[in-house]
Amino acid sequence: MTEPTILAHEYAPPARPAWLLTFADLISLLLTFFVMLFAMSGVEIAKWREVNAALANRPIADARDDANVAGNTRNLAAAPERYAADLDYLAVVLGEKMASDPVLKRATLSRLEDRLVISFPADLLFASGQADLHGRAVEALYILGGVLRNLGNRVDIAGHADPVPIQGGAYPSNWELSIARAVAVAGELRRTGYRREMGVLGYGDTRYAEVTPSLPELERRQLARRVDIVIRPTRAERQRSG
Repeated sequence: MTEPTILAHEYAPPARPAWLLTFADLISLLLTFFVMLFAMSGVEIAKWREVNAALANRPIADARDDANVAGNTRNLAAAPERYAADLDYLAVVLGEKMASDPVLKRATLSRLEDRLVISFPADLLFASGQADLHGRAVEALYILGGVLRNLGNRVDIAGHADPVPIQGGAYPSNWELSIARAVAVAGELRRTGYRREMGVLGYGDTRYAEVTPSLPELERRQLARRVDIVIRPTRAERQRSG
């Protein structure tokens, strides 16, 4: 008796449903998503700000530069543009620099809501009644300028004085002395390579009320006689020659 012929296709395994591939991809993506959520739940804010500030300071051509204006016949290559740094990040960098220098570490670094202020006692930089920088003060400002010249932040220099009238000397009033000292500090920062527009202000004793009133009068006067380097969060324009 002849055995029945068995066709191979009758025993082929059933085909796998196509939706399984899509489902497997979906599960993989969900797993990756939850792993990322878990990893980001413990971000260190200080390090994140440093990374963010570093990315924000990438050299980017300024569209307002002459070299980038449409139709510029000179066809000049644009110089890399520096952008303003995050003030929290900058406070860390400046704090480290100031702590390493005997003159800078006597200055006060204050992080205010909208600015960073470095306050130099007047006697740290100048002789009494004078606006010529000490030699050691020049070296300290060179270190500070090395940080500022690589940033795009706007910088203002403000000179302050106490309310005691000047008795003799080269300057007829506290206002002239305060602005002369601010000009001296600004000029030194220029020599270190800071090439952006800079505000230079002389307040005299008009901001004396801002010094803590509860302090002894002698200490208040010492704090009032100062030069502030004010660093803004906004970007400063490059100073143009000519």
